[in-house]
Amino acid sequence: MSVDLAPDVWNEIQRQLASGSYTSPDDVLRDALAALRSREEEVLAIQEGIDDMEAGRTMPIREFDREFQRFEASTPDEQGEIHAAIRQGLADIRAGRGRPAELVMNELRGKYGLSPQ
Repeated sequence: MSVDLAPDVWNEIQRQLASGSYTSPDDVLRDALAALRSREEEVLAIQEGIDDMEAGRTMPIREFDREFQRFEASTPDEQGEIHAAIRQGLADIRAGRGRPAELVMNELRGKYGLSPQ
């Protein structure tokens, strides 16, 4: 398949190839598309946070900071599990499948050895 690219796009691809970071134009575009998907997910997550804040679904900053510090100390495998659980939870909410937040938080605290509230 052939695609016509604007000169500035092609020049950026060539610059990336010349840097040695990529071995083909496909690799450059694949990575760029992955970055775009990641950005879209981040924008959605930010909007969900804003929606939660506007709906009053918040937690005190000290509690958030404690939870964040525990997350940062977790292993990459544990962080991957946490991210997968969050993605699944968001998909469940969008599909109308949900459970009380307090119940879920207690389960997660138990699973990851976090202190109860």
